[in-house]
Amino acid sequence: MSTKSDFEKNRDPTGWLVICVAAISLAIIFAIIFYLMYSDINAPVVVQRCNPGLCKFNVTTGIKTCPGVGDTVGVEVTPGLEACSSKSYCNEPDHPCALLSNQTLDCSGVCDIAGCRCVKTPT
Repeated sequence: MSTKSDFEKNRDPTGWLVICVAAISLAIIFAIIFYLMYSDINAPVVVQRCNPGLCKFNVTTGIKTCPGVGDTVGVEVTPGLEACSSKSYCNEPDHPCALLSNQTLDCSGVCDIAGCRCVKTPT
């Protein structure tokens, strides 16, 4: 004669079902997080460049780097550290003053020599 105990008669599978649904949900959430992290790591690099013929200059030092003769692509710029300007003028709104060869500033932006430094307006 086999009799089931009260524990065996009253077993409810709902608890296991809740645990399985929670585990599957967590697995799906972690899979989505890993996918998004992986796709962000492999995102294409955005390269910013000056227009062809323009020079880049370091916003801290003002030193210009100009493209080679016949360059049709433009020089690569590091955003926040470099900006674009023409070779003979300082026409970037945040750095409008040209540092002339006699160490004076011309805040109209006109260089006395090609490739002069571009600096902020003194305050």
